[in-house]
Amino acid sequence: MKLKTFIILVSIIAFFSIGVSAQDNFSDTIPYQIVHDKIVISLKINGKDAKVVYDSGGKPWIIQSEAQRLGIGISGQTGVSDMNVKTSWQNKGSIAELVISKHCKRINQETIIGPNNGSFKTLGVAGLINNEVFQDVVVTILSRENKLVITPYRPSWVKKTDGIQIKSLTNHAFMIPLQIGDRPATAMFDTGYGGLLVVGNAMLRSPDSISFKKINSLFGINGIGINGIPEPSNFYKVLIPSFRIGQKLFSNYGTVTHALDRCVIGIDLLKYGNVVLDIPRQVFYFYPFEPETVNFDGVPKTWNLSVLPVKKDHFQVSGIWGTLRKDVSVGDKVTGINGKSLTGIAPSQFEIEKMMDDIKSDQAYLTIEKNGKEIKVPMKQVK
Repeated sequence: MKLKTFIILVSIIAFFSIGVSAQDNFSDTIPYQIVHDKIVISLKINGKDAKVVYDSGGKPWIIQSEAQRLGIGISGQTGVSDMNVKTSWQNKGSIAELVISKHCKRINQETIIGPNNGSFKTLGVAGLINNEVFQDVVVTILSRENKLVITPYRPSWVKKTDGIQIKSLTNHAFMIPLQIGDRPATAMFDTGYGGLLVVGNAMLRSPDSISFKKINSLFGINGIGINGIPEPSNFYKVLIPSFRIGQKLFSNYGTVTHALDRCVIGIDLLKYGNVVLDIPRQVFYFYPFEPETVNFDGVPKTWNLSVLPVKKDHFQVSGIWGTLRKDVSVGDKVTGINGKSLTGIAPSQFEIEKMMDDIKSDQAYLTIEKNGKEIKVPMKQVK
């Protein structure tokens, strides 16, 4: 299991909802692709083809260059908070016609019009949509078939007694009851987030922290949000002895905390079963592929130095695990990874992750620029 740096998570402080146009009885199938751990679907925006990420925990978002191509004008501003709890004002606009499938269409759909984020460009998408655009339908995610099935009611094979009643946020994200150890908890189901279960830092300060075991600590940032680079902080690698989602039990699971004050169930849940989101009735269904407990290998090893692109042609040390802070600091410019120059490398988190993943040894080095000189800093895989 790999622990990924998180990048796309958007929650909205103030926004509007608009109804969906649909017939009473239908079943529409929407194929999707998984691109860098994101669900990518094709649809039409104002009569033009576009690809978007389906992010069940986010808000509708279109990057500026695509908004111009798709004929979406700016109509005002809205407040946006990202995964780092960093807020800003962003432009918003209205999509005159958003055609998701044959029978599922939205008129005058409000959307954020955000900066030309490099991650969206790397994914090859115009932006993202969320549960808000599906608020009057049931979304079934058939993960082994890579299909979304849109229906007005739960499919015939879905039993009402299998459902878990949830609470939804203002963006229609699902807050799902689960059990961590012997304690009840809730987590947001967010297909825009990597991993299976991610724990908020605030959870480690709560009485429920007995359910987690701290293994290691990171000083730095664990992701660049929509609103840019946050101030460095402390994050933790934790071991979760067990947790249960619906009828599925997971054990010996390692994860890294994030800045939010909640737990998140990410896209990796789809590796273990199909999900049905009855959005208008606020009911969650999870159908595991196998009944057995999934036993992980505990906390996985990761590099004790992490790197992120912060702007064009500039990469920097973004995090330091443990006590390795004598020769390197968060913010130091990185010019090479294990002998490979970063000159000409696209400023993409995904490119950096691939370079790090391609290193076969448990030991390597970063080339960093410090006080006008390039020095080599050893790095290694650690728990």
